[in-house]
Amino acid sequence: MKLRWRQVRRSIWFRPALSALSAVAILAIAPLLGGIVPRPWAAWMTRDAVEKTLTILASSMPAVAIFSVATMFSALQAAAQSATPRARSLMTEDRSAQNAISTFIGAFLFSTVGLIGITTGFYDEVGQFIVFVLSLALIGLVTYTLIGWIQRLSRIGGVEEAIRTIEVATKEALQRDAKAPAFGGRMASRPKKGVEIHAEEVGYVQSVDADELELAAKEADTIVHIVARPGSLVGPGSVLAIADSKVEDFEKRVRKTFALGTSRTFDEDPRFGLICLSEIASRALSPAVNDPGTAISVLRAMTRLLVDWSQTRAQDFDGEIRHEHLTSERVGTVDVLRDAFGAIGRDGAAHIEVAIRLQKSLALLDRADHGALGPAAAELAAEAFERSDQDLRFEPERDLLKQVHESLGWSPRS
Repeated sequence: MKLRWRQVRRSIWFRPALSALSAVAILAIAPLLGGIVPRPWAAWMTRDAVEKTLTILASSMPAVAIFSVATMFSALQAAAQSATPRARSLMTEDRSAQNAISTFIGAFLFSTVGLIGITTGFYDEVGQFIVFVLSLALIGLVTYTLIGWIQRLSRIGGVEEAIRTIEVATKEALQRDAKAPAFGGRMASRPKKGVEIHAEEVGYVQSVDADELELAAKEADTIVHIVARPGSLVGPGSVLAIADSKVEDFEKRVRKTFALGTSRTFDEDPRFGLICLSEIASRALSPAVNDPGTAISVLRAMTRLLVDWSQTRAQDFDGEIRHEHLTSERVGTVDVLRDAFGAIGRDGAAHIEVAIRLQKSLALLDRADHGALGPAAAELAAEAFERSDQDLRFEPERDLLKQVHESLGWSPRS
């Protein structure tokens, strides 16, 4: 339920619909404000002036709104082509774009409904004055929003903006995972015995409602081990969770806490964000694009994300057990680092600048958290070095990479 509500709030239609309802509501209560406006103020306001102002707004706002929507979708298409199609869902949630479209649609509906109210005699002299004042305020808001929207258009749709957007979403998911690695429960290995609760349909786990699952487990007086984390592809027979005892009608209730969908999402699936960033780098390194600079930008972003993640993980959150009846395993660092750097090590092996930056990024992670990230970073650094040593054709470049590799403290694999 929480996931569905988040998705509704972020939908591209939600803010415009809210803005439209607000415009109608404001016009409906405008006559009730007549008592606070001195009647002499409204005496100089003519009905013709109000009608003309509203007519200008009503005739211009549809064109502005259509232009904004068309421009936004053109930018989204550009982002999908230049970065990764997976970035499109995040770009549609851009608040600046949604606020702009909402303002223009709200202004159109305000002016249209206002005109209807004026021509039908719904507003008296004071009511017309209030509508006129609100119209002037709305013109100022539209102007301010339009200027901000033009500034936003200068960035939206670019590769760097796509990287930044995905980085922000991935950071939130990583920090959430670092602070609650077991969904607010206790970290534990998968139990060898217990009652397995299986999925009944095919889909990706998008979210686990840990609060509801804790409530169900508490009422059933059982411990539930969460097996399928967000991002897992499950189907009939796939284990979602394991309960330590069998309780009537409990399995159905547990299944409801796992939200399944046809695609992965960024909210609770940090590995998906890293995969999307890696896709941007791989596309940039393709022969058709040949843009190693973008791949290096992605490496910087992922290094920042993983260093912050490791630092947060290092803090002691064991005392903050919110769900006493839940357990789960922590996300594996090897899987996380391979999602982030595996494809770049493969596709960037023949680019000396990317190969060097990858070695340095992995060394930074090793120094940030040698105990947790060090072994995985060392393994990936060795793999990337061997790939580049085979793919680099220019011997001085191979020698330079070897020098950098050894200077960072990595040793060749035997």
